[in-house]
Order: sequence, then structure tokens, then C-alpha cells
Amino acid sequence: MNGVVEARFRCEVCRGPAFGCNYGVVCCNACKMFFRRANDPKAIIVPCHEKCSICRYCRLQRCLNAGMYWKSPTPEDKLSQILQNLLFMDSQRQNTFSFCISTENLSLDQVITAESIKNTRKPLNFLADFYDWATIDQISAIEFMKKFDFVGELKEKELKFFIKNSYVQYIMFCVAMRAVGQKRVDAAYPDGVDVFPEEIRSFYKETPQVLAKVRCPLVAKIIDLRVTREEFVLLSAVIICNPETQCYSEPSRNLIAHHRNLHASALVHHCLLQDSRFGPARFAELLSLCQSINTTFEAFGAIWIRYSMSQPNPKLGRLYMDFLEYILKK
Repeated sequence: MNGVVEARFRCEVCRGPAFGCNYGVVCCNACKMFFRRANDPKAIIVPCHEKCSICRYCRLQRCLNAGMYWKSPTPEDKLSQILQNLLFMDSQRQNTFSFCISTENLSLDQVITAESIKNTRKPLNFLADFYDWATIDQISAIEFMKKFDFVGELKEKELKFFIKNSYVQYIMFCVAMRAVGQKRVDAAYPDGVDVFPEEIRSFYKETPQVLAKVRCPLVAKIIDLRVTREEFVLLSAVIICNPETQCYSEPSRNLIAHHRNLHASALVHHCLLQDSRFGPARFAELLSLCQSINTTFEAFGAIWIRYSMSQPNPKLGRLYMDFLEYILKK
């Protein structure tokens, strides 16, 4: 990506690519792990008077000078850390979605397994169409999902299952939240670009209410509940960390279930901090969005199933074809 875009996401200690917010600063995984080990009571760090910048002592000083701090975490600290990381990851997702386009005709599996995707800075005055937005929407969402710490412990086959199991639902949630942020009452991409391509709108021109079942109800539900960004990222993590498939090994399933419980507990705690009396009710309201997302997913799938029966070989990019193939299989 363009350097102007990337500058916001540099490690404040070493200036390498940042991965999240840890111990009070935006940093990379290497600096996060070093700072954690350096604060182990058994760690031995010998003072350095040379200011060499490469020994453990000097590296620790750079961490402290950048603003890192260490203390035994309270429940509020743990919630704050989870939220900071998710909000940071979400900022990266929004940054990629808003300022980049993909010029590569990648398959879904290629996007999932690639170490990094070479997105292109969007030219000035570039008018993105449906397929431009839909492609970068998928890429930015998948990149977000791959940033969870435990993903590196999944085998490649399990990683594919992990992404495919919930990425469409997560994208639908993102699209609806974005529409609410744009003061819209229906799902749409920026600049009013429809969430359905022209061929779908033409196919359903006599029954536009069918498309409205995807565009409107989820947005209306989010507006009604007044979902905050903090609630959005926490609930997104709960949706993404879905262990309910037989495609995982038992250790991987337990790992994903642990992270779902972790984020669900964080969401409960957040609701209680906002309103101790009605926190449990708020948590239940937010969970009801999962059903709304699934209903939207089913309506979206039904629309494409009917269209695909009349157009068996639509001319679409590989990523979107894989996207539709996944929906039709579900």
C-alpha cells in the first residue's frame, strides 16, 4: 500500500509493521513478546552504558520511551486490551477498504493463504463499481480475520475452514454498520453503489422487494439498537470465532471456542460497564443480531440461487465466483 496509508500502522518502538495495540502502544508482535518476556520476574537484564540500541537493556528502554507500561491486569485492563486490539484491526480493515483496490484476479483460497495481499492505492477520482467494492470488501474482511493471534496455530486446511465458516456473515455485518455510519437506511457501498450488481437488479426488476430483504432489515436492526463501534468489533469477534464445525481437530476447535468465550465475556463485561443494571439485557439484544445476520445471509443466498439457475455461467471474477459458490453450497 501507499506509504501515507501505512504510516498510521507502524510499531512505535521499532517502526516495523504494527500488528496491534499492546501495553499501551501500537506495536509489532516481536516488540510485544520482548516486553512481556522482559517483565518476567525471572528475566535478567544487565544495564548498558553504551546506548548500543541492540542489547536487551537498550531495547527495553526503547519500549518504555515509546510509552509501554507493565502491571498486573485487572478485568477492566483485559477488556481494554481486547478492545484496543480489535479497534486497531478494524481501523486497518477500514483503511484497506476505503483507500485501496485489488488489481489481481485472486481466488478465495489464494486470499486466505497468502502471507500478504498487494493491494493498490486507489487513484484520485477513481469511480469504483460494485465489483471493485465487493472485492476489496472481501479482502479487507479476510485480512482482519487472519490477524487474530491464534490463527497462526491453525493448519492451512483449518484456516480455510475458519475463514469460510463466517466471513460472509462478517462482511454483511460490516456493510450494514457502514451504511448506518453513512446515515443510510439500506445497505450500500460508498457513493451509493448498490450491494447487488446490475445483472441482479435487472433480473429482479419486477420484484424489488426481494432485494430489499437483504438491503434493509439488518440496517434497521442496528439503527434500532444503536450499536456502538466497540459493540460491533466485540460481536464481530464472537461471530468470527465459530468452532461449530467438524472440520477442525479437537485442539483447534477448543482453541477457537476459547477465543469465542473470551470475546463473549468481554462483550458482557463491556455491557455491564456501560450499564450495570441493564447490561445482561443489552448483551442479549446484541446477540439477537446474529439471527438477523443469518436471516440476511439466507435471503442473499436465495437471491443468487434463483439467478444462477437462469444464468449458469455468469462472467464474474474468481474471488466473487468463489464467494457465490460458498453461499450456494451453504
